[in-house]
Amino acid sequence: MPRHSAILYGMKKIDARKLTQDAQEALRMRAVKAVRSGMTQRNAAKFFGVSEVIVSRWMKNHRSHGLNGLRKKKRGPKESSAFLRGWQAATICNIIRDRHPDQLKLPFALWTSRSIRELIFRKFKIDLSRRTARRYLKR
Repeated sequence: MPRHSAILYGMKKIDARKLTQDAQEALRMRAVKAVRSGMTQRNAAKFFGVSEVIVSRWMKNHRSHGLNGLRKKKRGPKESSAFLRGWQAATICNIIRDRHPDQLKLPFALWTSRSIRELIFRKFKIDLSRRTARRYLKR
């Protein structure tokens, strides 16, 4: 069985990842409806051309969130207030470039992701993840 979702249309396989979001949502709805009507998850996976793991995930989402768990969602990066605005990022980059942490009375000798997180929190009251702080350190 292929690792990705594929649907048989006639004799031609179609990659479900390339379907529109509306078509993917309809596929999820139909598969869950089939399982709820008595079809096993294994048979639903075969019938709809997806993996059993995917059908199981759809059922779990349906149990915990109802139909909303099967609906399409916005793709791409999520908007977050945790990231710095452009002028804030420029300020942090300038501070990192021009000063050492001990000059700013931070308990660190070198700029690390931890020291950058502390600086950003002190300056802007924004708590960034370690990964985001590392990105600022690379700049």
